[in-house]
Amino acid sequence: MGKASIIVPTYNCAGSIRKLLNTLTRQSYSNIEVIIIDSSSDGTDKIAEKYGVKVVKAEKLGLSYARNVGIRKAKGEFLCFTDGDCWVEERWVEKIVENFKNQRIGCVGGSVITEPINALSRYMGETIVSFFPKYNSRKYIVTISQIVEQPFGDVRLPVGCNMAFRRKALEDIGGFDEDFRGGYEEFDVMIKLLKDGWLILIDPEVRVYHEAQTSITKLIRKTYNYGKGAKKLIRKYKLPLKPKFKRGFEGIFRSINHSKNTYEEHRRIEVFTYPILDILLGLSYYLSFTIY
Repeated sequence: MGKASIIVPTYNCAGSIRKLLNTLTRQSYSNIEVIIIDSSSDGTDKIAEKYGVKVVKAEKLGLSYARNVGIRKAKGEFLCFTDGDCWVEERWVEKIVENFKNQRIGCVGGSVITEPINALSRYMGETIVSFFPKYNSRKYIVTISQIVEQPFGDVRLPVGCNMAFRRKALEDIGGFDEDFRGGYEEFDVMIKLLKDGWLILIDPEVRVYHEAQTSITKLIRKTYNYGKGAKKLIRKYKLPLKPKFKRGFEGIFRSINHSKNTYEEHRRIEVFTYPILDILLGLSYYLSFTIY
């Protein structure tokens, strides 16, 4: 199989980038290059340079912009994306490349596991308001009908810290839309891929680990930005609003049931904290979604 390029946008990741680079430089797949697209002011680029990887200083902020810079700098046939606050398994690239043997596959994605070392990160791993997908034990294909007909249904698309693309597929659709600045930019790319005739393969064995979240404020800000991104996606593709709000109302009842289950498991603190966090994050998301 061909060369794989690992593209990592970074922004002030000096405290976490070593863990990622240690795993990227020990990959079982040997034909790789690692490209760091850095917007930091905390010395992340200096740390990355010590690992012998390619470091490119970004001229402006923005995930989509950084990823497009990475695409232009990359030489690989397969373009793998993760983030500076993550780390990956030793066979991460190998498993990704194996899934591209089917020539119709334009994108491969997998699960993101949150490091459960504090109360907030445990919440993120258990919450019904799922930030990162955790897929079951089998592979499956995502088609355009599943997304367009049920844009906010049960099918979860991969997220930006664990996704890979066939280079030709990304180039055919013009890369990432840099007008997306709050979230859902990866979903925009995947919808374009599906509309262009490519398929998306979900492989639960392609796993990335995300460092623990420690700030509720940052988490609320993140969900607020996701709301903006969701609204932009709906406008761009004229997706129906009804399923989105239906999922919101369903979430209220799921949150109550979730709290009931934690009570039965004698986890009394979570009985109160989980619903409060669900409400805060839900309000942040839908407030942004409504006013944007």
